[in-house]
Amino acid sequence: MEKFCQYYAAKEQKLEDSVILEKRERILKKVKRYLLSGSDFTEVTPQNFKKVLTADRLRFIAEQIDLEFFDYKLIETLNEKGCCISFCIGDACGSTAGFCSYREGVKPEDRIQLTVKMMPNVFIKSFKNVDIELRAVGNIACRDILTCFLLTLEHELVHAIIFCNCKEFDKTNKGPGNWKGLTRPGNRHSKTFMSILNNR
Repeated sequence: MEKFCQYYAAKEQKLEDSVILEKRERILKKVKRYLLSGSDFTEVTPQNFKKVLTADRLRFIAEQIDLEFFDYKLIETLNEKGCCISFCIGDACGSTAGFCSYREGVKPEDRIQLTVKMMPNVFIKSFKNVDIELRAVGNIACRDILTCFLLTLEHELVHAIIFCNCKEFDKTNKGPGNWKGLTRPGNRHSKTFMSILNNR
C-alpha cells in the first residue's frame, strides 16, 4: 500500500475503542486456541508461557494483528517495500518486554532486516509479582499474560511499520498524524508512531 504511514496515521482511520477491543478479543481467542492446540494445557499461564509460546508462533500472532488492525496489508507492504521481518524470543532479563530493530543492507538492493524480539521473562516476572494489582501496556490495562504480550507485540509492529515505510518520521513530530497527546520522538515514539498506535 502506497503511503502506508500517512493512511493509518490519518484521523479517518481512528477505530472506535469498542471496535479495537472487539478486534483484540478475536485475536486473543484465535491465538489462545493456536497456542494451546496439541498441548495438555487449557489456559495460557505464567507457568506454561514459555512452553506454549515459541518464536515460530510469533508470526501467526503478527498475522492476526495484521488481519484485524491493518486490513491484511502490513506484512504485504513490508515485503513490497523491501523489508524482511523476523520474530524471535529472548531470554534476557530486565524491564524491556519487546524490542524492534532494523538493519539496512550494505548494497542498495539489499533488503532492510527488521527484527521483533519479545522477552517472555519480563511478562512472567511481572505476573509472578503478586503485589502488582493492575498491569498495563501504554495505559491499556491487561489482566492476563497473553493480553499484555499481545499489546506489546502490537506496539513493536508499529515500530516495524515506521522503520520500513516512513523512517523519515521516526524521530520527529513533523510527520503525518492526528495524535495530540504526549510524544517522545527522541526514543522513536513520534507523532506518526503514536497516531498509528492510537488509531489502530
